[in-house]
Amino acid sequence: MDTLTFVSYKKEEEWYTLVQSLWQQSMDPPVFYSASMLAVYNGINEQSICVAILRKNDEAIIALPIVEAAITENAHYSGWDNLGPIKRKGVKKEDEIFFWQQMLKHWPQLKLQYFNAETLNFKQLKGGQYIEVPKRDCPYINLKEDWEALNQT
Repeated sequence: MDTLTFVSYKKEEEWYTLVQSLWQQSMDPPVFYSASMLAVYNGINEQSICVAILRKNDEAIIALPIVEAAITENAHYSGWDNLGPIKRKGVKKEDEIFFWQQMLKHWPQLKLQYFNAETLNFKQLKGGQYIEVPKRDCPYINLKEDWEALNQT
């Protein structure tokens, strides 16, 4: 069964272990969303962050650090780029779509900043409403899964 849950930084040990474990199992995790980087972010930010986590069969497969405020948004800081959810290697497209559908059910207004172009698949959401704000995109290159495959390109 798929469930979307939220873990607050107030539960620091559970939060840190969960984020770091998923980050290490990700193919190409956002560097700024490592558990240690987010712990520093939480220390300098006035608002406490929490992590939205999609679990499939009780296993965390997608997570997104968020800051709940008048308008909920992803955790970000000036200069951060190429952000996106932390995804376990091999996550299916339908799981990612389900994650965004559940996020938008919970927060009808969700502001995402400094995301890479590969992350935003909102056009695939049925009945979803979104506004894309033009911005300068940071270059993003999908790398192969292993060294051999990379050398063959």
